[in-house]
Amino acid sequence: MNLLGLIVEYNPFHNGHLYHLNESKKITNATHTIAVMSGNFMQRGTPALLDKFTRAEMAVKNGVDLVVELPTLYACQSAEIFAHGGISLLNSLNCVNSICFGSEIGDIDILYLISKILIDEPIDFKIKLKDYLDKGLPFPKARASALFYYITENKLYDTSEEDLLNMLNSPNNILGIEYIKSILKLNSKIKPYTINRINSGYNSLNVNDSICSASAIRNALKNNSLNTINYTMPKDTYDIINRVIESGFNLVYNEDFYQILSSIIIRDKDNLTDYFEVNEGIENKIYNSIFKCHNIETLQNEIKSKRYT
Repeated sequence: MNLLGLIVEYNPFHNGHLYHLNESKKITNATHTIAVMSGNFMQRGTPALLDKFTRAEMAVKNGVDLVVELPTLYACQSAEIFAHGGISLLNSLNCVNSICFGSEIGDIDILYLISKILIDEPIDFKIKLKDYLDKGLPFPKARASALFYYITENKLYDTSEEDLLNMLNSPNNILGIEYIKSILKLNSKIKPYTINRINSGYNSLNVNDSICSASAIRNALKNNSLNTINYTMPKDTYDIINRVIESGFNLVYNEDFYQILSSIIIRDKDNLTDYFEVNEGIENKIYNSIFKCHNIETLQNEIKSKRYT
């Protein structure tokens, strides 16, 4: 057997996911597929549109052989922790030969090279990174510039600094680098592959093709437009969503939790730093912002600043 691992959310499973699944099987020559999937909450802390069992059913009906849950402890974290949880789980199964993920660059060589440099931290790279930080550059820009210097100085890859910065600012490239870093840290035998993401970006709300983002599909469903987007998903996905809606289940969105969230923030004013990664003063910004906002979106925009992305 040749087992392919995928780290997914399928919120919900759509044509882009089916393309990724089928292409991943092709380039890895996989005979079977294991998907590590977020449970009822997603990487950015958002609730899943449908419960994890329904989303696992979608995955299996569309060609995944086994779905394993990624614990919430890892699912709702930064790219680094999310990736480490997914890779650790696949690695612990002791049967997975490869992993394939989508990326904007679609080039495993440069992603692997960047990951290796970030893991090994060669002395020339570290010196340049410190120099750029001392000059006042934000960390992402300083790291990109140090990487560019190290890569070009050692003639490791032909790229421009602008292209490298764009690469490091692209969400799926970032996640792919973290997957590879985790593979290297674990000394895992899992071989990484990548394919180009096609069509819409992951957070685009435009539904103008048979392959669009999950965000666009969720937005359409929020507006009760399932019948207008049936061409964006496999028939099995459409049938399952239609079945769930007809059963009287309300699809779940961020806004459904706003009143609970605001009550907890006000109640726990003095204990907000007990929550993971709530530190360095953002707890005060969260608390002060809650009185100016009426929904999740305005709260996120109010908290966001140059310091807090």
